Amino acid sequence: MNILTGHSITKRFGEHEKNSVYALKSVDVTFEKGSFTAIMGTSGSGKSTLLNIISGLDKPTKGSLFFNDINLNELDDHQLTSMRNKYYGFIFQYFHLIPVMNVIDNITLPKYFTKEKQSKNAFTDRAMSILNDLGIRHLAKSFPAELSGGQQQRVAIARALINQPEILLADEPTGSLDSNTSTLVMKQLQRLNTEHNQTIITVTHDANVAAHADRVLMMHDGYIVKEQILSKLDSHETKVIYLSQLLNGIGREHK
Repeated sequence: MNILTGHSITKRFGEHEKNSVYALKSVDVTFEKGSFTAIMGTSGSGKSTLLNIISGLDKPTKGSLFFNDINLNELDDHQLTSMRNKYYGFIFQYFHLIPVMNVIDNITLPKYFTKEKQSKNAFTDRAMSILNDLGIRHLAKSFPAELSGGQQQRVAIARALINQPEILLADEPTGSLDSNTSTLVMKQLQRLNTEHNQTIITVTHDANVAAHADRVLMMHDGYIVKEQILSKLDSHETKVIYLSQLLNGIGREHK
């Protein structure tokens, strides 16, 4: 079952055709519920623009995007905001935690932006359960400055999950982490996908990150030029080597 479907998505920056730049060029794309997809490409390939449109943070110049049966093009800004709060969770390269708030308060912050009628205790209980799943329950009363980069990113993941989103969107989620911490964070996302059937879409230029997904979409110059299903039988190292070679080959092919 597809949770997201995009038809002929085109994104043009600039009002006049002559001086405009196309970030996306008639892209068709689907995402299945419960899937883990990585969108991979070099800088300027269009991957972040596609993520912004998928999330409803931006609208295509042409084409349409459906979340289940909802046409995002037909929603106004208020409706898009409500939909994002209800159905989407966001993880960014930089953690965006509030320094003066402890971990549990950072995680439950989204309760102030949702219409969901739940008590503070219910949100706190859910937050503690998520922290437990992520292996950092003991840090609930700590402040961001007391945490490592990997711990802060796991707090950011917990915050993204607190409203029980249908889709988790991650934009270069390990871009500010070292390689070992990056692997730990990606394994947490992989476990969320496997054990909780969480739909995850991540944007990355890093083959080591993309190799944790089940499917990789390769982008170049505004197009999806390759879709690759990754075998669960292959080792992580094998996937990394293959994706690196694939990305390098696409770069050479489209020079």
